Amino acid sequence: MGGISTPSPDFTVTIPMIDISGYLAGDATTTPSIVSALHAAAIARGFFQITGHGVTPKLRADLLTTLKSFFALPADRKTRLHRGNSNSLRGYESVGEQRLEAAFADQKEGFMIGAELPDGKRFLQGANQWPDEDDCPGFQGTLMEYFGELRRLSKVMFRLMALGLQLEETYFDEFVGSQDC
Repeated sequence: MGGISTPSPDFTVTIPMIDISGYLAGDATTTPSIVSALHAAAIARGFFQITGHGVTPKLRADLLTTLKSFFALPADRKTRLHRGNSNSLRGYESVGEQRLEAAFADQKEGFMIGAELPDGKRFLQGANQWPDEDDCPGFQGTLMEYFGELRRLSKVMFRLMALGLQLEETYFDEFVGSQDC
């Protein structure tokens, strides 16, 4: 377990880096220290970073390349996929649309996706919107592959958090495995 220190004029911030590869490999001797490090980081102020998670560098690079090509599209092609056109609020979000605090608008674009489900009556469930393959080759495949990897990783992280809370390791499995998650 390591960390990154970032100095500022008033204080130094250390971001814990926690390697979870031992847990993924089924190493019972490293799991308690991983759980302890995650628990300590989760109850502390700030952030933590995990490594050894199994999401390949190639997939992460492909995702960033694919997203870059989508966000470089002309505005009219992106806004055709606006999340407001989706019953499940999936799709494009332009700069300034998201406001987590009334006085501040986010300065980023986004593209929301979820599990590919038939349009339903439940909140946030339904089909994703996708750009034409000619406009953004590989976009759907890359995003869905990454989404699948993060769902897998989510289950792992919930299991580690359950252990840190001294719960049964599979305590959150039903929640994480649901179509809503």
